[in-house]
Amino acid sequence: MARRWKSLWTFLSNNNVDPDKLNIIFRNIILHVEIEDMKNISQKNNFRQKIYTDNNFLNFLENKDRIKEIVAGLSINFENIDFKNSPQELAYFIYENSYYEINIYNLINIMEYFGNFNQVDFDHSNYFCVLNSECDYLIDHIKDYITTYIMDVYLLIDTNKNEDINSYLELLNNDDLDNEMIGHIINKVGTKIQNLNEINNNEVSKLLTISNKIEETWENLLSLKNKKIDTNVLINYLNDVENAEKLSKIRISNSMSEYKNFVLELIYLEAIEDDSYALILKSFPWWYNDLRLEEISHEKVKSLIMNNIIRPAVESFAKIRETHKNLLLTLIERQKSKYLEIIDNLNIDTEDLSNILNSNVIDDSMKNKFYQKILATELFDKNSIIKSLIRIKANNDSFEISDVILKKLLLNKNAEYLDKLKVFNKYYNILSQTDIPEFLNNLPAPYNEIARIDRRALIPITPVNEMFLENLQKLNFISSFKNEKSGFRIYHKLKN
Repeated sequence: MARRWKSLWTFLSNNNVDPDKLNIIFRNIILHVEIEDMKNISQKNNFRQKIYTDNNFLNFLENKDRIKEIVAGLSINFENIDFKNSPQELAYFIYENSYYEINIYNLINIMEYFGNFNQVDFDHSNYFCVLNSECDYLIDHIKDYITTYIMDVYLLIDTNKNEDINSYLELLNNDDLDNEMIGHIINKVGTKIQNLNEINNNEVSKLLTISNKIEETWENLLSLKNKKIDTNVLINYLNDVENAEKLSKIRISNSMSEYKNFVLELIYLEAIEDDSYALILKSFPWWYNDLRLEEISHEKVKSLIMNNIIRPAVESFAKIRETHKNLLLTLIERQKSKYLEIIDNLNIDTEDLSNILNSNVIDDSMKNKFYQKILATELFDKNSIIKSLIRIKANNDSFEISDVILKKLLLNKNAEYLDKLKVFNKYYNILSQTDIPEFLNNLPAPYNEIARIDRRALIPITPVNEMFLENLQKLNFISSFKNEKSGFRIYHKLKN
């Protein structure tokens, strides 16, 4: 009947035949129907399904050869075979001929029965577990159907995120996996690639970098350049501040000449965000005096200065002046000793000297050295220079200024009066009797009234003012002063 009626099983399974009777018919078919006829009646129905879903089918008949014949003839791939409770001969037959679906259950059953099984590795590093199972037939079968394995096993295990690096590399370099499937693997696995040069496919290198799945090393970034990966991939990677932070702690050796061009390219990459840019500069061992600073933004040039990437030289000083003049002080502050050595060859203007004197980074001793080196008389006609010098001298007596310049500072009307008073209290002897009226008249009220001998000026009571008046007495410009409730009252000698 089965030979003549190819739709036999389809008819029976679709017409509500009593299940017990249907099972008897199924058994008789298994026992007696020729394989070719069995193939025909199993088309477009659940006949094969009744076999491959039965995890105890290997015990269905005592005739093992018949079981083998049916499994092979119908190309049965068992869904979840129970190897432990099946005849050993049939278990090996199924295993060695790969008559099973590639799924989680079968892999566990096979490794437990035929090889080594480690539950922790299976859950967290699955491909490593497979390769170390000592189940050679299983390993070969999975390699032949690697995409099926990835889809139906690897990606379905939630905890499978810590693949062993060597087995991971084998997957990533598998030519039978397309880039889309490898992308799914990369998104799944947390393991980072230590050496990007071990990845054969440039597209895979790109995917790994985009997914932030490479170790933060300069070797890996140089590998991206050598593989000619889109520069935007590198930029986006560096713009992750955590990546830049880790890279900043790895110093590139100045003996590694293969990095020189790469470092220069990075210096000119304006798309790198400023925070990341400042971090990665910490790794660069070289400095330059010929950078095209006009192509680099203000903030990045500042980072170059702060990380000693710009060599302290006449050329770089001139270039900064030309392209980023407001960073000139930062440049000097960062390498003050070096620039002091070459200061005779630098073009220092009034603003530069004023900035140096007002710097919070350069100490007074170093400021004095800059001042002594420059000593251009015309600079001291500038109010900003005068104010800075008198302020420093007022607070630091060791700052060396010649008497000629100091006198000029004291007689300048634009200097801060309190600074002038403090300096006067230490160096009043450099002023002559004829200088005193000019000095006083250039002070603000009420101090300028002291110059008028026809008045009894009144100034606030302070220690500085008290010393100031005592010194005027020593110079015989005033006769005395009196401490009144509202201030110091000043008296001049009466004319005869």
